[in-house]
Amino acid sequence: MHSSRIYIYDLFGNLIEILDDRSTKERNKLSKERKIFMTDNATYKASNNFGFYRITKYYNNEVEIIYQMPVFDYLVKILQFMLVIFFAISITITLIQLISDEYKKTRK
Repeated sequence: MHSSRIYIYDLFGNLIEILDDRSTKERNKLSKERKIFMTDNATYKASNNFGFYRITKYYNNEVEIIYQMPVFDYLVKILQFMLVIFFAISITITLIQLISDEYKKTRK
């Protein structure tokens, strides 16, 4: 059976604990919780929904958004993604047309 080690650090980079994870159960648990940070009096959660970043603070049954990506930045990010996809598709179509034209010329 495969075993792996998990190194747990505090926020200052000091090594707190080394775990031997034989069944990857601990790794899966930590992977789900990797975006949650706890202090003595509050819990912070980082979220990423389709590239829209947000950091939320939970304190005494209150929810406060600490950081939220500006909407304009998010729209620019989506536009860039769409342009890259469009560019890749247009290059592929152009290459297919060029290869097709060359193939037709050689068949004549």
